[in-house]
Amino acid sequence: MEGLAKTRASVQKLNNQVVRNLTSHGINAVGISPCITIPTLHAHGGDEHGGMTSLLDSIHAALHADLVPVLHGDAGYYYHLHSTATARTTMTNGILLQNNNDNNNNNSMKCMKNIFGYIPSKSVRRASSSFDSWKTWTKVSATYYAITPKSNTERVNATYFLRASSFWTKIEQWCLDPNISGEHGMEILSSLQNGVTYDQSRFRKIPLGTFKKGKAALEAIFAFSDGQSILGNSARSIFRGILGGYGAYNIITCTTLLDTHTCSKITNIPEQLNDAFVPLAVSMGSNSSQKKFYVQCSTGCILLDAAREIGRHASPQTSSSSTSTTTTSTTTTTTTTTPTDQCCHESALLWFEELANRLTNRQFHVDVIYQKEVAIVQYPSLPSPGYAGGGTIRGKVPITSRAVTRGVEVVASSVLAIEQMQSPFIYSIRIRLLVQGEQGYLPPSERGFDTCQLFSRHWRIRNHDDDSVDRVDGDGVIGMYPLLHEGGYVDHSMEEFGHIVKGDSQKGTFEYRSCCGDVQGSMQGHFTFVPGSLEHPSQGRPFDVLVAPFALERSPLFIF
Repeated sequence: MEGLAKTRASVQKLNNQVVRNLTSHGINAVGISPCITIPTLHAHGGDEHGGMTSLLDSIHAALHADLVPVLHGDAGYYYHLHSTATARTTMTNGILLQNNNDNNNNNSMKCMKNIFGYIPSKSVRRASSSFDSWKTWTKVSATYYAITPKSNTERVNATYFLRASSFWTKIEQWCLDPNISGEHGMEILSSLQNGVTYDQSRFRKIPLGTFKKGKAALEAIFAFSDGQSILGNSARSIFRGILGGYGAYNIITCTTLLDTHTCSKITNIPEQLNDAFVPLAVSMGSNSSQKKFYVQCSTGCILLDAAREIGRHASPQTSSSSTSTTTTSTTTTTTTTTPTDQCCHESALLWFEELANRLTNRQFHVDVIYQKEVAIVQYPSLPSPGYAGGGTIRGKVPITSRAVTRGVEVVASSVLAIEQMQSPFIYSIRIRLLVQGEQGYLPPSERGFDTCQLFSRHWRIRNHDDDSVDRVDGDGVIGMYPLLHEGGYVDHSMEEFGHIVKGDSQKGTFEYRSCCGDVQGSMQGHFTFVPGSLEHPSQGRPFDVLVAPFALERSPLFIF
């Protein structure tokens, strides 16, 4: 026991020094002794049953309190063996064992499992040498393909698996951040299914070695999560689609990443998609028009089955196009894709990486999509600082525009609803009166009013193919005449007999969504506002609030 006493005294001194050094650099570290909670180590508080659970609870509690848990080196006494042991091996094995037990017994656990670890952010470790890296990836391949390492001629693509881990980690962290995704993020996370091995996947009927290049990226993607469960007792399940959606009038669409079980029930693959295709995602909503996404196993490309087009690519299909910032227009209704060496086998990875980036940078965000139902909406919002994405149409019209006139801000953007035949663009207009401290704010004394009310709209829709311009002018916006004030607005609407009636006071930004026809071009215009209100105008003339040009892009690089 003398050796145990001296060892504990030595490691405690080192542990305290580590914590002191961290705190001196501004890191809120707290020491946790693993031997306190290791099962069978009874030296100072461990027990046979609840020890590891207590350790994990301590770690989780520290993380939730914004503390950095530092697991100390330690030593304990094996009561039943009458011997001492350091915590390193016992602690590691204990945590892995406890996690396995938890994952097997707790179906409500809200994290994604995979063949490496238990959540993507914990699935990557740094190899100590080249041999260690080779050995680890050999074991991973054997696990994934369910064959012994010695006879294993199949190898997972390590680069693709690391990239899949990265974007799934971003999605997981987005779902877990209540400040970004709210409660909806947890709904999406709970709908994601566990990752699968090859024999459990949607590719299991395709012999090993077939379409290897095309399937490599897809194998990595579904090893971390096998899609979403779309079965539920409530209509709310259609709004949990991780790929997001849009809504205007009677159009409501939200796209779900399918799991293998659901994919097995889809048999009506279009004849035009005549290679080996596997279902990937499907949109669900209020109207009969749907869009379905398939992956082409020979190339790894994602193709669409929609009312307007069959066989259209939903992500860059060549390596060169994946880095290009320009796009070309297409009016082809049906496309037959022939596998070539030019096909980008990373197409599916690029698609998912773009999704993760749009969520992380708030290009896609959680908002009301229909009545009071919330979902991930695809209308691009203003990018977060430092985000270089978003893009332009033909290098000159932004995807999302912002303009401020006399303190009134208008943010405008559109999304391609490719499944809609007559009006394939749904645009979102967000209008508000800026508050103090925001860029473009003017105090009432400078802008000339405390409140202002929208009276009319004036649109100019430019077709970039022939430079023609369509004009749309009218009163209000979709029957609404919002009265703006700092921090919110009041709903005013046109009743049946042509009278404008006052509605409820609302906080935040007034937003409306509408549709426009098939054009490759841009949209811009202005709203006419009255200082004060329509009923009680204040001194001053009506003024125009600019809507800066925003793109109507018929051929975006990515379609979700």
